[in-house]
Amino acid sequence: MYLFADDTKIFKVIKNSEDEEILQKDLITMGTWSDTWLLRMHPEKCKHMHIGKQQRRTVETPATYKLLGNDLARTDKEKDIGLIIDPELTFEYHISEKIKKANQIFGLLRRTFHFMDKKSFMLLYKSLVRTQLDYASAVWAPYKIKDIDRLEAVQRRATKSLPGMNNLSYPERLKILNLPTLSYRRIRGDMIELYKLTNNIYDEEASSFFKSMEGCGTPAQQQRKHKNDIPAAFQNIVTE
Repeated sequence: MYLFADDTKIFKVIKNSEDEEILQKDLITMGTWSDTWLLRMHPEKCKHMHIGKQQRRTVETPATYKLLGNDLARTDKEKDIGLIIDPELTFEYHISEKIKKANQIFGLLRRTFHFMDKKSFMLLYKSLVRTQLDYASAVWAPYKIKDIDRLEAVQRRATKSLPGMNNLSYPERLKILNLPTLSYRRIRGDMIELYKLTNNIYDEEASSFFKSMEGCGTPAQQQRKHKNDIPAAFQNIVTE
């Protein structure tokens, strides 16, 4: 069970009906704990989600869980600390929402500031627009070209709106503004997170995901042997 402010999350790997029963018992224990400490939860605000392969979610009968005597609603997407989680962890809905929000904010800026020079653009864009596309990107960074292009299109349009930039290519605009591409920023962010994980900057449990590759075969053999030890979000950074 994880607690963050007034949010509570409980989870378990479900392989059979016995695992479902164990999770239900945990929910009962959690409900009792909340009552004991006068922090009663609201079952109508609580939901449950199965994260896994589509075939498993549709073929098998979904379990019904209860909290404090009330059935928990099933959901296919849920916002958690600013990140929209979906059952297959594709984050496509999250990406679409972030693109929509970033475009809305930049549209508001264009309507508010009738003239925007390079200095004011950089200040407003970096603080209000780009932050929408950067937040927690190490978790949801896209791997599909269509999603990468959709995200990059936000910065393409924004930089093109500046006076004198309309006829310049995207790389030329970035060079003048001294801006990196959004995909570069995501890769850089992944590398920073990877460094922190492998150097115990977070905690030893997080670092345990990454095992030493020293002294065990050729680089190619090491890569194949240890790829499964690396969280999927960082496999491209480590192996490429």
